[in-house]
Amino acid sequence: MIKKTLAILCAVLLIVSSFAACSGKDGSDADFIVPIESEPRSLDPQIAADAVSDIVITNCFEGLVRINEHGEVAPGLAKSWDVSADGLEYIFHLKDDSRWHLTKSFVAVLGKDFNKTFDTRVTAGDFVFGLRRAVMPLTASPYASSLFMIKNARQVNDGSLQPELLGVVATDEFTLKITLANQTVDFLNLLASPVSMPCNETFFSAVKGKYGLGNNYLLCNGPFYLADWERGVALKLRKFKNDKYASSATPNSVTLRINQDVGKYAQNVSLGIYSAAEIGASSAASLAPSDDMTLKEYPNITGAICFKSSEKSLSNTSVRLALCKALDKGSLGIAFSGETWTGKLIPACCTIGQTPYSEFKQDLSPLGFDPGAAQKLWSKGLLDLSAKQIALVLLCTPESETAMRGLIQDWQKTLGVSLSISVEVVDSVELQKRLSNGNYQIALAPIKANKSAAIDFLQNFESDNPNNILRYKSAAYDNILIQARTAADAQEAARLCSLAQNEILQNGVVYPLFSQSSYLAMGKGVTDIYTLPAGECASFINAKKID
Repeated sequence: MIKKTLAILCAVLLIVSSFAACSGKDGSDADFIVPIESEPRSLDPQIAADAVSDIVITNCFEGLVRINEHGEVAPGLAKSWDVSADGLEYIFHLKDDSRWHLTKSFVAVLGKDFNKTFDTRVTAGDFVFGLRRAVMPLTASPYASSLFMIKNARQVNDGSLQPELLGVVATDEFTLKITLANQTVDFLNLLASPVSMPCNETFFSAVKGKYGLGNNYLLCNGPFYLADWERGVALKLRKFKNDKYASSATPNSVTLRINQDVGKYAQNVSLGIYSAAEIGASSAASLAPSDDMTLKEYPNITGAICFKSSEKSLSNTSVRLALCKALDKGSLGIAFSGETWTGKLIPACCTIGQTPYSEFKQDLSPLGFDPGAAQKLWSKGLLDLSAKQIALVLLCTPESETAMRGLIQDWQKTLGVSLSISVEVVDSVELQKRLSNGNYQIALAPIKANKSAAIDFLQNFESDNPNNILRYKSAAYDNILIQARTAADAQEAARLCSLAQNEILQNGVVYPLFSQSSYLAMGKGVTDIYTLPAGECASFINAKKID
């Protein structure tokens, strides 16, 4: 009798717990599960430089402004702001009821009485400290140059001025003044990006160099907080619940589950295992029309031949240009018949301000097929390198192996026996790993826009950017981007982006071939996950899931 009673009780508890995990009738309070290929290196907003970090920071932090579901700049922690007549001074008026989220795990960092002693208010000083950190040379932020429109930011970054002279000042606890060196088209958008998030100096100092390296070392002020980070398994975001300061988040939680088997993402969304997932073009094309999934397209990828310019032989500009001018896109057309051919590096999703970059005039000069010029450049490159032969390896995935072997035949036909080149075939995960580590010479690779702004996309190829898979170093290119960052109007910013793009193309660093899309697949009943135009910074704040 006792055993039977316990069995019934267990069954009842199981049923109750299963209902607790379900969403409300309107789709609120749901638990979302989303796959990610790898875990972030760091969640420190001032240095984070990968797509997974962007998702966590977008959902766990609140900046001065936020980009809403319509792609517009909307109030975040700043309830309003004033702009001077010359456009150089911004006064942000902050909400006075925003709080940092404290968890029990902070005892080891802040001490056992931290609930009584720690000031949980998010103030203007937190933005001052965050922005100073972003441009300080010691921080080595990959996106420091994106803030160079702020007065004295460039000088602070190169060490010629102290951080206290940055044009960012808290005039009182909830008023922030930012002074610009010059007007710029993307400034408010920039304030919604991770690098501009607030940072509490007391907490930052207490973690002693571990900021952003675990859930015990990240202080969040957004609709969610990082509840758990199990290395190699998952990161869990939970709704920021507080009796006095209610969260604006609709879901109960979002679990980012690490799974490198990207080929199964779409199937798992269809089966309800995942709530949503980013999938590639080939996965999207294989899907039959279904009520179990909806797709949102992002034209955010350029398929290109990439040359690692730090490689000894490929550091020679003549060698790279010879390979580019010996590339006959016409002979590759059959192999890539399903793709959209392009001579542009910047993907179609990218923008200048709120306007698609493609709507601006672009004076591009891509390299054309010219066997005679290729042979002369090749001879010059051999002479410069004092070499009789150059041996190279081309990296690609199985889908493009046939096309790449055909390309190699064309190269050898034009350049002769002094070129020895072979193909190495790897899967897509290994390809991305090799590109990130710089463990390649030449590769047919998808270059993805992880940021919507055209300037942000081009910034990935700056000399000191850790995401620079091309390993290209050019002071001229870096200076063009700094000018683009500080351009006073959209037309000038677009012109400078075209100039930067030409700098890469005309030096044979990368050869764009075709454009591709990635997709956000959302499961049955899942709605209101919104992103920026490149598909980045997925926001789950308003997401719903109706079971």
